[in-house]
Amino acid sequence: MRSTYSVALLLAAAACGGDSTTPTASGVFPAEGFTGRSVRVEISGDATTWKDGATVDFGAGVTVSSVDVASPTDLFAEITIDPAAAAGKTDVTVTNSGKKYTLTKAFELVSPTPISFSGDVAQGGVPFFTIENLDFSHQFDVTQDPNTGEYSNTTITGPAGAQILLDSVTPFEIQGRVLLDTDATPGTLTLEVGNGSDATTSIPGTLDVKPRTPTPFTSPTTISLAEHGSSALYSFSSTGATLVHYSLTGDAPDSSPVSEVLGAGGTWTTDAIGASPAVLEQGGMGFLLVENFGNSADTVTLEGAVEALTSAAEGNDNTNGTAAGALVASSIPFRQTGGTLSSANDTDVIKFTIAGADVNKKAHINTDMGGNPNVDSKVNVVNCTTSASVSGGVQDNTLCPDFFNCTSFNEDVTTSALPAGTYCIQISSGPGWASTDENYVAAFWLE
Repeated sequence: MRSTYSVALLLAAAACGGDSTTPTASGVFPAEGFTGRSVRVEISGDATTWKDGATVDFGAGVTVSSVDVASPTDLFAEITIDPAAAAGKTDVTVTNSGKKYTLTKAFELVSPTPISFSGDVAQGGVPFFTIENLDFSHQFDVTQDPNTGEYSNTTITGPAGAQILLDSVTPFEIQGRVLLDTDATPGTLTLEVGNGSDATTSIPGTLDVKPRTPTPFTSPTTISLAEHGSSALYSFSSTGATLVHYSLTGDAPDSSPVSEVLGAGGTWTTDAIGASPAVLEQGGMGFLLVENFGNSADTVTLEGAVEALTSAAEGNDNTNGTAAGALVASSIPFRQTGGTLSSANDTDVIKFTIAGADVNKKAHINTDMGGNPNVDSKVNVVNCTTSASVSGGVQDNTLCPDFFNCTSFNEDVTTSALPAGTYCIQISSGPGWASTDENYVAAFWLE
């Protein structure tokens, strides 16, 4: 039998309320939001007494534009997340009537456009990247300029010394590469997609450029390239006009090493010269990048030389293939400038001599004819005395080894080993001659 005292205590407890739950914030929905976007978030409470005037704080990088209290235990916040807000979990705090209710690490800031890299993100390199689109409500803009093929409504900017090239854009993926100057520094990548009021901004991530000291160029040298986009950077110096010529040979089943020569500034926008052979007009410092464009690891052998270049203009526009009146190469390597094939039947000649230590070396000839990829030059090398051919043929522009801008020489001819004697390089037009593409440059060296 209960005592009168016990009954009194129970009645008193009932009168005061039997629920002793501590008021707390209990949930956030959704529990994540994309940076650079706006979202409506619901926050629920347990035993709370929220009312108008409540405020909500999501931490740095998140702006709360309005708070609507739906009930004493439920409210809604309209938030905008800065594109540059740091990804990760953040606290959510509700303040009302002088009291604070905090949910620790309750809301996660997520980049809608995560980026991944393939290859070396290092000074002088050209790493590849893929940007994924996780935000289905803001698809990537695939609009292309009909004249240039550029993606006109998609812009990616990076730190100084980084030039971003877009290779392909689909609604949910962007692929491209970054040309990094030899003095590029780390920094943030910013992605802008769309046009006008429909444009959205995202921060895919940081371009974490690693410092790299170029290796002095020596030949031959072996380069281990781990993956697609892996690269090696070399430096060289010279006095006066210089010809850089080299070859790359890989051992991977899908071996595809590519290269580029940069001038003294080491920048891609102003100092990119081309691939082998490349000419530094003023000499000085230069850089050579070798990169793996295949899909598997590759071991590449680099062979070549950096040599002083002698240049001279074509002396006779129509030698008809004979040694008489030919331009004489006073020293090798040699470059003929101002060459013109004034008709489909014109043949120009460069004459050179093989003697002494050069006996049994091969002559390697490159020509560049006009800007039309359908126009080839025909190169034939003969003994000037006997007219016996030591090489010949119409070459294909696709032999140009320069993956990045292909602005150097195109046609490529190598003779057989040359005994002592005088030789004539005969240059004429192959198929597709046109007066608009009659000008050319020719250079050759011995190897």
